[in-house]
Amino acid sequence: MTATRLRLSVCVLAVWAGALSLARASVQTPGTSAGVSGLAPGWSLDGAWTGVAADEDSPTFYALGRGGRCVEVDSAGKIVRDLTLKQESGSLLRPARLDGTSRVALLAFTVWGRELHAYAVDGTRLWSYPGPGINDVWPANVGGDKADEVIVGYNGSAGLHVLDAQGRLLWKTTEIGNVWHVAAGDLWGGSGSQVVTTSAAGLVHVFRNGASLSVSLPVLREPPAPIVPMTYATMVRVGKAVKTDRAARIFVVGERPMNGPGPFTEHVVALSLAGDKEWTLELPANTPRPHVDSAALASGRPWLAVGLRGGRVHVVDVAQGTLVGTIENQGTTPEVSWLRGGSTTPLLLVATEAKLNTFSVATRPAAGR
Repeated sequence: MTATRLRLSVCVLAVWAGALSLARASVQTPGTSAGVSGLAPGWSLDGAWTGVAADEDSPTFYALGRGGRCVEVDSAGKIVRDLTLKQESGSLLRPARLDGTSRVALLAFTVWGRELHAYAVDGTRLWSYPGPGINDVWPANVGGDKADEVIVGYNGSAGLHVLDAQGRLLWKTTEIGNVWHVAAGDLWGGSGSQVVTTSAAGLVHVFRNGASLSVSLPVLREPPAPIVPMTYATMVRVGKAVKTDRAARIFVVGERPMNGPGPFTEHVVALSLAGDKEWTLELPANTPRPHVDSAALASGRPWLAVGLRGGRVHVVDVAQGTLVGTIENQGTTPEVSWLRGGSTTPLLLVATEAKLNTFSVATRPAAGR
């Protein structure tokens, strides 16, 4: 993969909105999705946890705190390993598979930090990659081999970099700046994974590699409802809403209106390049200027957790475009992830900088039982 093979398409999409009225609650919002009834609190782990990393195939997860303390924790909240990442001080974590096997490695970084570090789970530093002002990091297999590549979005004009599993630069572009968040997924179905980002323009950018692949995006069908103002996209995550989806969808979280005096609201927008259902959902905010800091999709379930500045966390059913529930008082900038842990129901993990909290999606019994 080289820079000359990089193809860029910019997707500027108007989305449609239904009339969705969402009630607020002081602790949790009642679920509006079929089959669920909100969120139930679980166990907590005290500590100044700032980052959390869970791998969908692992029964444990990792939490990173101040001073570089990192712990491996099981689904019951028991610490099974305690180690120190010596180069870290209040960082975020991402799980990655860097050696082509099932072994998990840890990617650690600080927002606006100047270096990305990769660690083995015993705390050994594998490699470092310098760069001015990191915004987001996401591991994904975009090269077609067994190991993950590492996608890095930078603040300012440094743009977007994609590294190989050894931390070496594969390609980069500076055609976009302030790359707020990055992700990857198979957007067309069967075409491999594409890199997806947001930028200073508030747009969604899709990168495709290889001269044999078309770079033009399919024309979206006419929306069945009035066009709504475009959301200024900052957060992006990519995944299938349901297992039967032919391709992954893009889930954007952003601010509306894009410009002007406000009032400002945060919206989740589902975009499909393969013709699946699209929707937009306003998230109830608890501050005059809400902002999304973290987001994570649950493995095997249609749930997107969204952490907003000010301590509010929402869970959205991305198959229906509805709100599952809301959690309050989760610190200043809650960091979210999901743990599958061998269970059929993923566990929501929230790092609050004072403790790590867990929640589960409560389900309703089927009718007639």
